[in-house]
Amino acid sequence: MEEAMKYAHKKPAASAVAEPKLASPYLRMGQMVGRKLETEADVLLAVRKGLSARAAVGFAEGRAVDPKLIAPESTLRRRVENNQLLTVDESERMMRLARISSRAEGLFGDQAKARVWLLTPKALVSGEPPISPLELAITESGARIVESTLLRAEHGMP
Repeated sequence: MEEAMKYAHKKPAASAVAEPKLASPYLRMGQMVGRKLETEADVLLAVRKGLSARAAVGFAEGRAVDPKLIAPESTLRRRVENNQLLTVDESERMMRLARISSRAEGLFGDQAKARVWLLTPKALVSGEPPISPLELAITESGARIVESTLLRAEHGMP
């Protein structure tokens, strides 16, 4: 949490070539999962239809996420080879991870800093051993804990 707080009020350093900011978390999520997303309804429809297994592999590689957090490796490999979609449950997991990643990137203003925060084990659940926020976010209740931590940091709360 303290780590998140360090970055919550810092502005990203200016670079020679500024990347355009994606204003909406939905736009960032859409970019991550290879779909146009503007609303929660778009998210729901994308999950129901099923996300591309190829997009899942790209998301995992681009965000340094263990693909096994989305689906078993052999399942992903087979679905990519057969150009298949993820199941609703797998699509939901991928979208949940994209939502958490989007929120972290929005807070930290930088994909690399967000990745470090998301992959570093933390004591986010009282009485439980430290776990990375991405691993915790594999369940809906775990994702809510991670999202709550990010929201508190975003608003300067402990």
